[in-house]
Parts: sequence; C-alpha cells; structure tokens
Amino acid sequence: MLRVVHTADWHLGHTLYDYDRSAEHQRFLDWLVLELEQRAVDVLLIAGDVFETANPPVSALRQWYSFLAKATERCPTLEIVAIGGNHDSAARLDAPESLLSERVHVIGGLPRRNGRELDMERMVLPLHNAQGACEAWVAAIPYLRVSDLPRVGKAGEQSLTDGVHQLHQQVFERLFQKAQAGHAALAMGHLYMQNAALSPDSERKVLGGNQNPLCQELFPERLAYVALGHLHYAQAVGRESIRYSGSPIPLSMTERGYMHQIVVLQVQDGALKRLDHVPIPRSVQMIRLPDDGYLPLVPLLKRIAELPDRDLAATDLPYLELRVSLPSAEPTLRSQVEDALESKAVRLLAVRTEYTGGGKALADHSEALDLLQPEQVFCRAWQRAFEAPIPEEVLAGFHELIELAEQDK
Repeated sequence: MLRVVHTADWHLGHTLYDYDRSAEHQRFLDWLVLELEQRAVDVLLIAGDVFETANPPVSALRQWYSFLAKATERCPTLEIVAIGGNHDSAARLDAPESLLSERVHVIGGLPRRNGRELDMERMVLPLHNAQGACEAWVAAIPYLRVSDLPRVGKAGEQSLTDGVHQLHQQVFERLFQKAQAGHAALAMGHLYMQNAALSPDSERKVLGGNQNPLCQELFPERLAYVALGHLHYAQAVGRESIRYSGSPIPLSMTERGYMHQIVVLQVQDGALKRLDHVPIPRSVQMIRLPDDGYLPLVPLLKRIAELPDRDLAATDLPYLELRVSLPSAEPTLRSQVEDALESKAVRLLAVRTEYTGGGKALADHSEALDLLQPEQVFCRAWQRAFEAPIPEEVLAGFHELIELAEQDK
C-alpha cells in the first residue's frame, strides 16, 4: 500500500496588505511534517506555487529548503515530488537539482533534452512504499507557458487547449508504458479546470487569461488520481479522483470561512483505495465587520468597540476588514477607525467603502488602487476608453504581460 499526501499553493513569501505571513506558513510546515511522520506517508505531492513570487525573499527560500531537510530527516523513506506553478520561477526551482536528495524531485519548468525533446525521465517518476517497492508512477507536469506548447493548427495559428492536450498525451503515453500491472498511474498539474470554484481575490489567471479552462477529458480514466494546483479551494473536478488540494492558509479575506486542508490518499494494487481530507489548523483568524454587506459608520464603530482589548503579550492577532456604508466622502474615516482600533486585539487589513448618496452605483465611485487586482484596473480602463467589453485575446495578452513582469521581479 502507498500512502500519499497531496498539497499545493503554499505561496511562501506571501504578504497580506503588507503583513508578513511567514509565521503562519511556518506553523503549517511544522504541522505538515508531523502529519507526514505520524501517518507514515510514503509520498508527498506538491502541485505548484511553492512561492508567492518568482523572486521570493530569502526567508521564504529558507523555509522551503528547511522543510525539505526536516521532512526527509524525520521521514527517512519519504519521497517528495514538487512541480512549478505560475507564481514560481521555473529556473529558481530547478537550480539546486543536483544538490537535492535522491528522494526529492523538483520539476520547476517543462524539462527538455538539448532544448528540444521532452525529458520524460524527469517528469515520469516511480513512487515507492516504505519497503522500497515501486507501487505507482506519477506524471509530474509543471505549469505550462505558451512557449512550452507544441504548435497545433494552421501556420500562424495555435490553439492553447489543443497544445495542452497534445503535450499531456505525450507524457501520459510514457506514463502508461511505465505503469505496469499492479502499478497505479498518478498525475500532477498546475492549471485551471472547467466548472471549478475560484477564490476571486487571490488567484492569478492562467492559460490564455483564464478564457480557456480545460475539461476533465484531459485526464484519462486510467489515472488513479490527479493532484492539481492553482485554485485555492479544495475541490473535485468532474471525478472524485481529479482534485485541487487548495492552499494551506487563507490568501485573501474571501477565504476566511473556508477550512483549508490536505488530501490524504491510499493506493493499492494499481487503484485508489481511500481518500481523506485532513483540516489544517488555522493559526490566525480573519474577521470581516460586518460579515455580509456594509454598515453605516456609527453602527460600525459600535461593533469595533465590542471587539476584545489587546493583551500586550498577545501574538497572532486576527486580521480585520471593515465595510462601511457612507452617504458621501468622509475625510476623517481613516482616523476615526484607527482611533477606535487603537486598543483592540486585531490587525487592520482594509476599510472598504460603499457610497449610498447621489444616486450613483458603487462602480461610479473611485476605490483605492491597492484594493483592486491588476485585471480589474485594466478592464475598467478598457471599458472607460472603448465603452465595450474587453476582447478575450486582449485579456489573454494582458495576463501574459503580468506573468512576464512577475518573472522579472
């Protein structure tokens, strides 16, 4: 029997409105090592977005390598397979390959031999149980950029989804050659699937500006399990065996009421025998006042007064987002809020406003740019300039530019 843990989207180095999350990430990593040890896990699959940015801070790199060292020391037979995501620098993840333990496989970018043919030996890997016997094979396919895809269609034309399907077929063909009788065939990917639930404030669009979600037919029925990354809510896609594990900590306020988790599965005799969802303890709470909608300023200040007072020795204070309804601009809003929160046991993330006066809709009023995603700003600028919806190909190009900018940071 093979015991496998699936996780993804760690986003080490993440900040939330300039608040550092490294302490929260460290508690998750320490908890994960303990789970791996106590459950006698054979294989850990990390399905992309190890880091928040292509150029993560030194503290995030230290957490990553310390985790690899600690996990392999505490679990002597554990195998780790990690792939790159759209937030990761493929080159940065791949760079220390020769220094890693032979039980740690990191595929940051699509590997090729001599810059041309796919390096199947790096992507199609055997997985062993505690006794050293091979019980499964995994196709570890990192996040695919447009330049990775084979050209499909007429000259000068390329279908992103067709290119993705063709590349996956090549890798799966080799996987099924390797996975003989009694071996389970697993797959890993970092991509966006059809009919999946999004966490709107924390997920960057992938594959042609998120206009080309992939269908479950990408993954053959023969696959015992597909470990996906990119979307931050844990969920099955089409089949129970095609799953996103979700992120380990909430990456935006929209995830405050969601229980993050890892997926624990058991594989035996070439098939998936059991699948469990293990909740991850949350070390820092997230509060929104009010939880739904907006409150006028005076009732909101009364709600703030009801919050617990800060203990000088307290750590890990909850994050707070306020939502206030105003009839018009209120120049002293920030100072009133800060005065009300001065002694309270919370950390203020943001104050979001809804204007009720003047007969204007919320969209007619300006918002702080730091509360908007780059796509929102771009789409609003396009709408204002052309008074028409943004074309899909333009949005796809915009997301490619954002991706390139992130890689150059």
